[in-house]
Amino acid sequence: MKKQNTAVRRAALAVLYLAVFAAAVMYLRVTISVPAEGDDKLTLNGWLYDMGRMSFWQYALQDLKERLSFFLLKQVRFFPFHYPNAVALLFYRTLASYRLYIIAMTGAAAFLVSRVAAKLSRSNALALGTFGLALAAAPIFNEGMYSYYAVPQRTLLWAAASWLCLFYLHESHHRAWGVAAAVLAFIACGTYEIGYVYAVLALLLWVVYTRSVRGGLRASAPVLGGMAVAFCFHFASSRHGGTGNELSLDIPNVARVTVQQMAASIPFLGPWLQGQDCGTISKGDMLWPFVLGLLAVAALLFAVPREKVSGNSLGGLALLGLGLWAAPAALLALSARYQQPEAITWKWGYIPAAASSVGLGLLLAAGVAALAKLCCRLPKVPSAVLRALLAVVLAAGIAANGAFTRGCLRTHHAENLKAYNFFSDTIRAGLADEVTADDLILCNENVWDTNTQAETNFFCRFAGRELHAQMPGIELPSGHGTLYAYQTYRNYGGYDLAWCGRLTDDTGEVMDGMRVYVQGALVPDNAVIKYKVRLADGTEEPRQICLLDCDRTPRNEKGEYIATVEDTSILNAKVMIWDG
Repeated sequence: MKKQNTAVRRAALAVLYLAVFAAAVMYLRVTISVPAEGDDKLTLNGWLYDMGRMSFWQYALQDLKERLSFFLLKQVRFFPFHYPNAVALLFYRTLASYRLYIIAMTGAAAFLVSRVAAKLSRSNALALGTFGLALAAAPIFNEGMYSYYAVPQRTLLWAAASWLCLFYLHESHHRAWGVAAAVLAFIACGTYEIGYVYAVLALLLWVVYTRSVRGGLRASAPVLGGMAVAFCFHFASSRHGGTGNELSLDIPNVARVTVQQMAASIPFLGPWLQGQDCGTISKGDMLWPFVLGLLAVAALLFAVPREKVSGNSLGGLALLGLGLWAAPAALLALSARYQQPEAITWKWGYIPAAASSVGLGLLLAAGVAALAKLCCRLPKVPSAVLRALLAVVLAAGIAANGAFTRGCLRTHHAENLKAYNFFSDTIRAGLADEVTADDLILCNENVWDTNTQAETNFFCRFAGRELHAQMPGIELPSGHGTLYAYQTYRNYGGYDLAWCGRLTDDTGEVMDGMRVYVQGALVPDNAVIKYKVRLADGTEEPRQICLLDCDRTPRNEKGEYIATVEDTSILNAKVMIWDG
């Protein structure tokens, strides 16, 4: 009977965890509305192009060779687990699946931290509340929540898993748990720098837990051993050159950057200080964070008091949450690179904020549980009423935070997402089909900080073949092939359009022939393409041609097609589609 009751309780807990995570997914899925950002603009397109032109096993072998180079000390930093593997890349093919992957990694990290909290407090209700508040506190306006392949969250996931292994080792004395803890700590440190501070936190946790420095060292030895091995590889790799992160012990700057980076984990703070517009807030913007917050605070205010968690346990969990929140920020603050005034400010922080927010959630959970403990000192009825009011107020506050942040994120990136989708649609539709791998595209779309490789990767991924591209104005490489202009304009003359044409010289001013991308579902067939040509005497002559008179490719499933303009000396500017 006892085993049956235990199974029922575990099943109920699993259902509640799933309910909280489902609400979190509905809340966090707004990140799907963000186009590729940060380093993703360079790396993801290159990886996905390689995956598209290779078999899965070919790519997996290539990926394995690249990871092996870290162990052979051929890289300046030892991060063999930093980049996504071949299996993970299967989830990166669309913005939706990629962002859901990041949400899943965030949820997994929060779940494991909540199980650590359960071990320390012996309270599943507190763990459930921690899980919910950690996800409610996710800083969705920070790049770590929608780019960089969830590196901080994956690091925290491996670190928290190693901590759990230490608890199982302490309980069972099976050495396999110690080996697992060491391996997981090694992976965490080989994923991102903050893995090292998580290993140090493990030591501090066990010193407090065992109330002995010697006992803490002995209990956390597997994690410290895994960290030490990773550090040896890292130190040996650094002999090949600097990493650009020089140590700086400028205490005022260390303190400033630490606090500012911690502030980046507060969801609403960044967009509020930036003066972002939240736009129109939908019912879903309010509903899902409210449901998420209500589930979390209800567990903390009503279920935790029944489990009689001690005040010492709540204080210890609050300190652990503070450590998880502050330690990654302190590590960044020790770098001269991040001490630069423009690197980290009150308005924005770096990607570890996405993992640090889990610590903030744990700190808040301990605070709410302590508040519930105080309420329980009142008579039964007033206590229940007060806790119910607190639950509604706290859930409403979480909903307000979530609705504002969701609205700001969606509004801020709305035009960027449209531009991203339009640019990729033009390539998929075949606008660059006449360009070969020996040619060079001069494109006005700035993929990532005028980076030529990022420009090339974007074309390669969406064209599905090798192409080369860069922005105009950048020095042309020696021995380049035929130059092609590639221009995109949105709402120009009433319609979005793009064109591609062979340039007559290196100035990029005149094209011989031009292919125009047409959104056939929106543009009437009798519309005209307006353009100008440069005559022999240097003057410019306006011309136009009806779409019906152009050679046109078959329409694709979206109704898009390519219209070809057979003319010479076409100016690479002022082209528009007009139906007036």
